[in-house]
Amino acid sequence: MDSEKREKVVNHIREMSAYGGKIPITDDTEIYYDLRLHGDDLYELVVWLGKEFGVSTNVKLRDYGPGEGPLSFLFRKQRERRELEQRPYKSLKVRDILAVIETGRWPA
Repeated sequence: MDSEKREKVVNHIREMSAYGGKIPITDDTEIYYDLRLHGDDLYELVVWLGKEFGVSTNVKLRDYGPGEGPLSFLFRKQRERRELEQRPYKSLKVRDILAVIETGRWPA
């Protein structure tokens, strides 16, 4: 992966996440567990990857983070604590996204 692509991805993710400016984003940074990108934000990331790098958008987003429901904000803190302990979602790190860009598709 060339450094220009990597920097573009990291900058985009940093702009999307409320935590992006507070923690360093490395190849091992978790998209959901560290940066809390999920639901519509995760969808927008996948669409951006498709437009910017030609990556397939055929991915089950619910594998990588929770969706957004109409009242999800009411229970957000409680859910976040529980999820950080149990880790019910697959890991999705910056390095995984860079690999997706290289291969042009998401892992099965």
